[in-house]
Amino acid sequence: KTLLGKRFRQIYKFIMIKNISIRTKLLFTFLLLAMFTVLIGYYGIVGVRRVNTLFSTITGENVPRIKALLEMKSVAGDVALEVETFQFTKAASTQSAVSTAAKEKDELVATLDKLATWERVYKQGVKTGDERRGAVLSSIDAQKNTIIDLSIAYFDLQDRGGDSAAVETKQQALKDAVIALKDNIGKAVTEENTL
Repeated sequence: KTLLGKRFRQIYKFIMIKNISIRTKLLFTFLLLAMFTVLIGYYGIVGVRRVNTLFSTITGENVPRIKALLEMKSVAGDVALEVETFQFTKAASTQSAVSTAAKEKDELVATLDKLATWERVYKQGVKTGDERRGAVLSSIDAQKNTIIDLSIAYFDLQDRGGDSAAVETKQQALKDAVIALKDNIGKAVTEENTL
């Protein structure tokens, strides 16, 4: 019966629950429950912080970008409707025809201004170095500029009294450009929703 054996027996007796006093058992149980409570609380706080960060990202960045894209898509639909209803008028036509053409120009310019406004809102939500969203923005801007150029050419041709076939060709090119813009924005909305 060595000293080591005696120590081993003492440790064994301490570990044995039946030999521990009620006070020690209660203290041990309380400490164990307190540790579990602290551990669960810690993981709860970490989880809430993660959710808060994700929520802030979604509401502060993603939602405004998606809203801007949806508004741009709506405005592109308005542009498509306006282009669809353009009426061909000769330069020497009546005053009402000239006034209709001027009204069409003004409406298109106002609608393209709305598109530019929502494009700026989207751009504010794009972080520096975000190449994918930067490419989407560049593509939308290029298509908007194509629409503007085609609109100028259309109205110029109409003002100069170009033949109806040439005007219709420009109008069709303008319609195709607007459809391409709507499709591009639609793809951007889908991508934005999946990220």
